Amino acid sequence: MRRDLRPVIFDSNPYSPPTRYGGRTSLPFGAPDSEEPLEEDEKPLMEELGIDFHDIFQRTLCVLNPFRPVPEQLLAQGEMAGPMLFLLVYGMILLCRGKLHFSYVYGFGFGGGLAIAILVTLMSAGGISMYNVYSTLGYCLLPMLPLAFFSLFISLTGILGMCLSVLCLLWAVYSATRMFTISLNNSELQWLIAYPVALFYVVFALLTVF
Repeated sequence: MRRDLRPVIFDSNPYSPPTRYGGRTSLPFGAPDSEEPLEEDEKPLMEELGIDFHDIFQRTLCVLNPFRPVPEQLLAQGEMAGPMLFLLVYGMILLCRGKLHFSYVYGFGFGGGLAIAILVTLMSAGGISMYNVYSTLGYCLLPMLPLAFFSLFISLTGILGMCLSVLCLLWAVYSATRMFTISLNNSELQWLIAYPVALFYVVFALLTVF
């Protein structure tokens, strides 16, 4: 019987093609005998960061249309990507007018939201999480963005500017109060919640007008 005495060459590259010796196929050194199971697909970056664009869009529509029905499951969990974006845009518009008020915007937003969260918790039996309070107040700040935008072109201290400011203020207060009453499932607290919420948005309106 004749033997094949040719030396076997080991290839350190596991991805090199198999070599045939004497009718037999030799796999490269270190190559797996079978296919390894594929790793699980990694989650998208936005999903890992907790940013849901569909959720942001739905919440924004509920603020833009105050008479649109608000699903309760939409308010069950807070979302802060939209509010942070709105605050940034609001501060940038004020910056275009030469007002560097980022510290006032974020500082009062944090302090005012904390005060409203405490008041809402004391008013209701079940209460509402602080995260949801900040989320609701941040999204309902949206009416202040067109007000700040118009302030770039017209003076808000006149009759037209004052009427526009009052309209945007009522728009923001109504949207936030409606979302809070839906979250608490208690419409009787609407007027009690509306007062501190109005004070909250009055500060942003004053920052915009003056």
